[in-house]
Amino acid sequence: MSHWFYITLAYSAFVVLLLWDFLVPQWSLKSTVRAIRLQQRKSRSA
Repeated sequence: MSHWFYITLAYSAFVVLLLWDFLVPQWSLKSTVRAIRLQQRKSRSA
């Protein structure tokens, strides 16, 4: 094996981690906004 395999693997892991750091907060934000809207609907109808 050459060193290019390890370089490619390292960059791939870096890209995966960057995507993870970007996407997880987005999903969390969406679920938080959804929970707030649901709570507002419940308080309006009560």
